[in-house]
Amino acid sequence: MKAMKHILPLILMVCLSTAVHAQKDVPSTAKVTASAAETDNSLKAKAHELDSVAMRLFLEKDFLKSTEVRQQHLDVLRQLYGETDSTYIQALVQLAKCYYRTERLPKAVEAAQRIVDLYGQNHSTTDRSYAFYLDNLALYQAANHQNEDALANSMKALDVYDKAGLHDVDLSIILMHVAENLHDQGRSEEAIRHELRALNIMRNEYGEHSEEYLNELPYLKAYYEKAGQTDKAKKLQERITKLKEEAEKGIADLPEPVDFTSAELCHEHNADMLKYCNYYFNHYFSAPQMMQAINYIMQWTTVSDDVHILVGEGETKLLATPETMPYGVGYMAGCAQYALETDSADFSYEMYEYAMITMLNHYIANKELTGEVAYLEKYIKAHEKSYDALIAMIRKSYDKILADQEKGKFIKTE
Repeated sequence: MKAMKHILPLILMVCLSTAVHAQKDVPSTAKVTASAAETDNSLKAKAHELDSVAMRLFLEKDFLKSTEVRQQHLDVLRQLYGETDSTYIQALVQLAKCYYRTERLPKAVEAAQRIVDLYGQNHSTTDRSYAFYLDNLALYQAANHQNEDALANSMKALDVYDKAGLHDVDLSIILMHVAENLHDQGRSEEAIRHELRALNIMRNEYGEHSEEYLNELPYLKAYYEKAGQTDKAKKLQERITKLKEEAEKGIADLPEPVDFTSAELCHEHNADMLKYCNYYFNHYFSAPQMMQAINYIMQWTTVSDDVHILVGEGETKLLATPETMPYGVGYMAGCAQYALETDSADFSYEMYEYAMITMLNHYIANKELTGEVAYLEKYIKAHEKSYDALIAMIRKSYDKILADQEKGKFIKTE
């Protein structure tokens, strides 16, 4: 089905924090002066601030200003740690992204090559990160019409990733880039083989009704056509049409239901739980598998040790009636999604804010089906005043939950 529009701004945690560096052993005769330590701390604080500003500007799609701030950030990191440090390299990755988004492709290629050289010479040429850096370089080279170099580096990235024994969604992305570069070089038969391998990973991860899978299938169709395999291209188009029609009706490839009897069993199905959360928040309550999703989410959150949820009075009332229960489930799903995606099981303000805004977005999309819910409408009215007013109300509700917890007036799910 069509993705539901999110009306409220959902601010996700984007962590590009400065790495913690072990202190080097200092000879006993050396003395670290207070002024030197203060200078070091001042530079670290400045680096953290510049990183935060650059990332915020990037997320706001102000790529030109983000580029300027990121360059300042790199200057400070160079003073602190030098250019071979992983923190500097990660910031350089972000600068290359800025160049790419502003279509300064030669500069993007230059920065990406510098990243590959720095990391390869000082860290590793056999790990996941090195493969990613090669893949990024190939992406920028392809955009800059350096097709032969792009193909060479994407193939090298694939070789590194395969030899590392990694088999995940990131591998499918590298494979897709290899296929595209092969196709651009007129090697469509080879492109087909790599694309099929990528699609197999995506189907297993997301399902064949997913946006990710459906958006990639037309590339395979193009490769079939270029290779003269018109029958396969035609059959694939028929398959794409059928899958899209089913997806529009809300059909998804969800994992089989599980009777969760232990936290260990829940942990084994964490990835499946995320799939159910994604289905829940991206479909209307009228979707055919919604009740299956509700049951899965409620069972998992009740038994799992990977999320600890406090349920306030308002959320408890949502769960108490059939008409509003789906929104209460949305709160639980939001907490679980935050916990799993950030690896932060403990209940926190950040978890609560994420869950509330996610639930409110779902309410906006579904209230024509369920009717207005008084408890949720007060948040919507606060948002109509300002986003700050909404956040203030969410903070107040969170503080009340903690106060009730101290008094023993709360429901805890673990």
